[in-house]
Amino acid sequence: MVYPKSFAKLFKVIKNYEISASPHAIFRTLKGLVRARILKKNTLRAIELYPTFACQANCPMCSVAPYKEKARGRKQLSLEDYDSLARKAGRLGATTIIILGGEPTLYNDIVPLVSIFKKHHYFIHMVSNGLQLEEKLLRSLKEAGLASMFFSLESLDAAENDKLRGRGHHRKTMENISACQQISLEVGLAPIFFPGKVNQALEIIDYCHEKGLRASGGQISKIGKAIDMPVLSEEEIEQVRK
Repeated sequence: MVYPKSFAKLFKVIKNYEISASPHAIFRTLKGLVRARILKKNTLRAIELYPTFACQANCPMCSVAPYKEKARGRKQLSLEDYDSLARKAGRLGATTIIILGGEPTLYNDIVPLVSIFKKHHYFIHMVSNGLQLEEKLLRSLKEAGLASMFFSLESLDAAENDKLRGRGHHRKTMENISACQQISLEVGLAPIFFPGKVNQALEIIDYCHEKGLRASGGQISKIGKAIDMPVLSEEEIEQVRK
């Protein structure tokens, strides 16, 4: 049976301004609830998409670094392939796509890609280093259907952040935030929680709440350049959860 708490959770999701603006999303959410709770079937909710592993940055914790060379010269998925993916994933209940990388804005067809998933009634979010973003591209992405843009940031202190992300990254990120706000595109920050530096990430989360920005984040993925890097201790995980 479907328990009352499941309905409470569903209503909370539907009250989200994005979900309530789309009848298609409400239908998929209801369908997903039936599949998961009544039919006991696995239900797809979100897609993480990596259209390119290319990136102009050289971050020491990059998780996709090994794939850059492997992907060079290989055939990429076509826009027709992505259209098929969007249709099939939608049938399985997916309502959200998160476009990652590499640096997704280096993908030549990034605007048409966003348009495809918007056509299939997805909520589309992107995580970018922001290094090559200009207002024209931001406007094009929003017009194509991008719901929100998240930027990487590791510290509110420019010097500390740029040690990891590259010279000028902090300044460019702040400029990008303003550019998104000027065109009414939802914007947020996505720090990594490093061992011994959890407070830096939490300060960014607090900054987002203070400034009305969205916030996301996670700890290091032990793959690629970060394969030998330490992860958060149990005490630090509890600190983040609080």
